[in-house]
Amino acid sequence: MGWPICFGHNLCLGNLDSSVAICTLWTEKEHIKSKIPQEYYSILGNLYSTKGIAYLVRNILSNPKIRYIVLFGQDMADSGEKFIELTKGDDLDLNISKENLDIFRKQVKVFDFRKNSLEEVIEILKSLKNKTTESFGEPIILEESNEEIHELPNENVNFIIREQQIADAWPKMLDLIMKYGEIKQTQYDMQEKELLNTIITITEENQELKTFLKISKKELEEYLPTVLTADKPVGINYTYGERLFSYKVDEYTEINQIKRIICQLKECNYTRRAVSILWNVEKDRNSKHPPCLVYHSFLARHGKLYLTAVIRSNDMFKAWPLNAFALNELLKYVCKETNLRYGTLTVISNSAHVYETDWEETGKVIKENIKFNLDLILDPRGYFVIYLKEKGIEAQHFTNDNKKTQYVFKGNNSEEIYKQIIKESLISRFDHAAYIGKELSRAEQSLKNNKNFKQDSF
Repeated sequence: MGWPICFGHNLCLGNLDSSVAICTLWTEKEHIKSKIPQEYYSILGNLYSTKGIAYLVRNILSNPKIRYIVLFGQDMADSGEKFIELTKGDDLDLNISKENLDIFRKQVKVFDFRKNSLEEVIEILKSLKNKTTESFGEPIILEESNEEIHELPNENVNFIIREQQIADAWPKMLDLIMKYGEIKQTQYDMQEKELLNTIITITEENQELKTFLKISKKELEEYLPTVLTADKPVGINYTYGERLFSYKVDEYTEINQIKRIICQLKECNYTRRAVSILWNVEKDRNSKHPPCLVYHSFLARHGKLYLTAVIRSNDMFKAWPLNAFALNELLKYVCKETNLRYGTLTVISNSAHVYETDWEETGKVIKENIKFNLDLILDPRGYFVIYLKEKGIEAQHFTNDNKKTQYVFKGNNSEEIYKQIIKESLISRFDHAAYIGKELSRAEQSLKNNKNFKQDSF
């Protein structure tokens, strides 16, 4: 095994016979490296976080020649302070045994020069350069534990999927939950994987009931009335439809919320008050089975009607597909009654989860039904035409109906232009961003080589 054993590609090596290591904390190691002769140190690198201390310790233990560590630089995240605490006896929960940490403490002497000048650091390095030291002992190689990662690093909230079909959106959201969801306990004596505030937007009015959704036509036909009518089967506490079409305010008052929404939109299609609430504070505050779907909002834009539904707790494997089909039918119904065209359906799930009993089956759905779409899907925010002009690159922005906008970006390299585009928020799709990066890179190479450039040509 070569040395250093951890993150060698991020560290600067000097004289491997030296007994000195330099830790530059947050100060750029390249800057320090340019000021210090290589023969003054064996290894030089940054330390950005407390987690990085474990890798530092493993590298030093694996090289018993290292007897001195010079700590120097900007301590932006207190990683230097935590390292000093380690040398004084705090184990810092590094997943390294106390025995090995004690060996590390005996092996090295640490010079804390965080408040000193670079000139003073160089002086101490000079004094250490010719100091005769013996190796501490045999190398101690601590293999990194191969602990299984159950949750990939992520943004924690607002995972967004936009698809034409419910059947295309569902496995993609399941995939996000299984990759990025937090494993946590539920109130049903089982675990779940959960994401917060997921957003799925469906753009097509007509939906295909694909077999892998595990919803039969009969099951859908039986479920839709529970959302689209006030009918309530015997023995059922409530249905979404009952609360939408016959919301009981008190013993004597019922409100047809959907009828009211239709009237509001007919009277004023730019209203922001076309909302329905399914949560009943009096009934649901102490209920063990309160409604999961809690809110609808209907908004018109450019003659189209858009429905946003908020589900506080959403079983994404068993419940979401049925919910989505029913909500889509609700939007179509209100569109018909108001003479507004279909816009999109957006479902926000505050807690989007998959129960552990469904993890295996979820994996099969993901593996068998996520497809890489090779078809061109236009970015709703428009497209760019890239060309070379006057010894530079230009990218002109257009709407999807081919109208030139006021946005035209100019520069001499791809980075200069894509940063301008990002600043103006003119891209909404990952595939569009990747495509623009590729074409700008081609344009830059053509510019450098004094060749003609034509977008989408190879």
